[in-house]
Amino acid sequence: MTLMKTLKAGSVWLLACLAFIASCNDHKPKPDNLPHVNENPQAANSIDSSAAPAVPQPGDHRFIVEINKMKFVPDQLTVHKGDTVVWINNDLTNHCVTDTGKAWTSSTIVPGRFWTKVFTKNADYFCAIHVVMKGKIQVE
Repeated sequence: MTLMKTLKAGSVWLLACLAFIASCNDHKPKPDNLPHVNENPQAANSIDSSAAPAVPQPGDHRFIVEINKMKFVPDQLTVHKGDTVVWINNDLTNHCVTDTGKAWTSSTIVPGRFWTKVFTKNADYFCAIHVVMKGKIQVE
């Protein structure tokens, strides 16, 4: 094989590998009706909203809890009374969010879907499908 054919074959192989790697990313589309997540690491759990007031007030915030790899991430949040928590199921299986006292439940959240709840008091919760998954919401 000549040097040119070897280089050409190597280039084709490299491009095929890069295409394969790009197609294997772990990106999952978010639901269309979910607000844009703030990319600021200082406010990783909040959501940007163009309609938000200049000075945020208690109850004006949304917090994201990602369900991934059989865990709630983060598994503990501190929110203000009236704030909203959004659980997004980015796992490969169904999950739910259920109050430990069973006062409320999300029902089943299939992969790629989400569920929201406004909080007015503290709550401990778990996934009734996978009882080892637990979380806490602290309301200030």
